[in-house]
Amino acid sequence: MIKNFEQIQQDLKSKQYDAVYFLVGQEPFFIDSISDYIAENVLEESEKSFNLTITYGKESNPADIIENALRFPMMSEYNVIILKEAQDFKKFDDFTPYFLNPNEKSIVVFCCKYMKLDKRTAAYKALKDSKGCCFMESGRVYENQIAPWIDKYLAGKGLKITNKASVLLIEYLGSNLSKIANELDKLALIIKEARTIDLDDIEYHIGISKDYNIFELQNALGVKNSDKVAKICRYFAANIKNNPIYMTTGALFNFFSKCYVLENNGKSLKETANALGLNDWQLRSYQPALKNYKGRFGKVLAIIQEYDLRSKGINDRGTEQAELTKELLFKILMT
Repeated sequence: MIKNFEQIQQDLKSKQYDAVYFLVGQEPFFIDSISDYIAENVLEESEKSFNLTITYGKESNPADIIENALRFPMMSEYNVIILKEAQDFKKFDDFTPYFLNPNEKSIVVFCCKYMKLDKRTAAYKALKDSKGCCFMESGRVYENQIAPWIDKYLAGKGLKITNKASVLLIEYLGSNLSKIANELDKLALIIKEARTIDLDDIEYHIGISKDYNIFELQNALGVKNSDKVAKICRYFAANIKNNPIYMTTGALFNFFSKCYVLENNGKSLKETANALGLNDWQLRSYQPALKNYKGRFGKVLAIIQEYDLRSKGINDRGTEQAELTKELLFKILMT
């Protein structure tokens, strides 16, 4: 049976378990969330020593896994088997007979990250048609989907977040849902009352400055505020461990790439912004840069690429990160 992440979550919380969970896809967060929940919650601690098996694809073979899955639990309701890195199996059709008739007293979880299961195979057809099996394919979460995902994740914990706080998290943590969820979980433990997380919370509890961060740097570069750029640059230099140059170049390349697309897409600004996943207030933050760097975004992107390479030792003899960052920002301002 094919299910999505939310359906599986709801079933697990209701203690409605499938005999087989076959989890594939490009986003490992969803796969890890389900397998970790099953490992931690299906069995009592006293039952795990005899009834929980965690193994890896390279270390296992189908015959042994099926044999283990067919045995009945010892002093427990379920026998749980979790196969991490199951994508290392070359042929899943060997499991087809088991998928068609799984042991209801076993829960077998296949964690297949960064892969797709060929839908022409007997294994897929068995997983899709068998009532005792659950098949989930997690697609990649794109940048414009992360902010809504954060809103939904926090809503499940009775919390909200401001747009600016959400963008700041994304700028620093990128599209890694596991990292983002980890920080949100920390905030949820600290902020117990139902309220909206803001920039002060991000600064105090996560350690990202609300005044001297990549988001404020982008805005300062956009309006060509050299004084503020210099202040942020000095802050980054004094806190280089939390603000390495690769984070700066990555975020700025992302920002100016979007500016380039907004300028050159040939459609209306609003249409292009929607395609890029930019809401109205985010688009407003791009507009000063669109005015001040008009026709020069290609040159700005070339500068960023140059300093990204230099930071990795290419065409550079070991210039300090702080000095490279200073040079990079000065050259962008002068473009």
